Amino acid sequence: MFRLKYLWQYLMLAIPPALAITAACKASFVISALAIGIAYIDIIILPLCKNNESIWMFFMTAVTATPINISLIIYYFENYSSYSSVFISVIFGALGYFVMLSAEEILLGIVIRLLFKSQNKLDD
Repeated sequence: MFRLKYLWQYLMLAIPPALAITAACKASFVISALAIGIAYIDIIILPLCKNNESIWMFFMTAVTATPINISLIIYYFENYSSYSSVFISVIFGALGYFVMLSAEEILLGIVIRLLFKSQNKLDD
């Protein structure tokens, strides 16, 4: 349920995806690193994320990394791909996206789990 007193927290959580979209449009590594860094800071300082840091990091990684990963895949296929078929390019692009997203989710999840050992159980 949306509560007005949490509005500033929701706005803070919207900053990393907005930066990620900007990084994808500008092709800037610095802005994309800043987006991931701000996602970590948001999860650490916001009371809304308290004791649920792992699930929030999972969500924030998926939302923040998607525009960056798509721009990386487009860059790769524009500059290095030699596939003549559009169908094969789309299939390998989707496969590459899911591999990159899975690796990012695992690595960032491990880091956030090391930082926050006590978490609420999700199956309550």
